[in-house]
Amino acid sequence: KNAIPSHSRLPDNLFMNVLLSTGVFGLGVFLFVLVEFTQELYAKNSYIGTAFVALIAHSQFSNSLLYPFLLLLFLMWNAGVVSTKAQSLKAK
Repeated sequence: KNAIPSHSRLPDNLFMNVLLSTGVFGLGVFLFVLVEFTQELYAKNSYIGTAFVALIAHSQFSNSLLYPFLLLLFLMWNAGVVSTKAQSLKAK
């Protein structure tokens, strides 16, 4: 019996992966959150912001942002930025 090999897998491009997983609406929300987060991060520390942009560029060729340890780091940074922004808005 000849088995037909399967070559299906997830795309290596981050944005294509998000588009295929969540659709156009999900990609739009993802891009909005990504841009807002990158602007906040770059405003706080330009070195970390630049490193994050480099990670996004790298994830165009290897879907590295969705690796579990990097995704956890991204979510922790995002939570820190959101909580700091909320505290600064309360102080005003």
